[in-house]
Amino acid sequence: MVVAARNLPAGHVLQAADLATVRMPTGLLPATAATVPDRVVGERLAGPLTTGEPITEAATVGPGLLTGQPPDTVALPVRVSDSGAAALVAAGDRIDLVAAVPGEGASSLSEVAADLPVLFVPSAAPVADDAGFALGPAVGASDLGGGLVVVAARPAQVRTIVAGAADAPLWLTIRGSSPDVPSAG
Repeated sequence: MVVAARNLPAGHVLQAADLATVRMPTGLLPATAATVPDRVVGERLAGPLTTGEPITEAATVGPGLLTGQPPDTVALPVRVSDSGAAALVAAGDRIDLVAAVPGEGASSLSEVAADLPVLFVPSAAPVADDAGFALGPAVGASDLGGGLVVVAARPAQVRTIVAGAADAPLWLTIRGSSPDVPSAG
């Protein structure tokens, strides 16, 4: 199995020197784990990896980010108003997006999208080189404020989410696990 040879930041483009291989019993090998280093060289990491973590399809940005989603699904980066709320979610969580549209006297709450799977939440750590020197801002950081969350959405949902974000800042709510789905832990 191919693993990270050292700690790697989110957004890093994998090079041969970043990778190592380890032997593992076939039954313990993650289904989407890379087994040939050359096949992942040049791929960009979706999130940070620590030394020894496996390189899987979901660990890299691109088609692997949408693995398991319906064919017409896209990955949509959504800026939410509260960066603290964005930091509470992780890949695999499900969220709703709501907007508080200002009105005369009071704001009205509008549901923009419901039950969206979170694919990726960029790291808050700044991107750094091998020596630890900052190369740029954190992945997803900007002067826009708030936090960035990448969700899986259908084309009709994309239109609704983008239109909702144009009208008012978006907020997220985190859904609990379904009684039909066992909790992780």
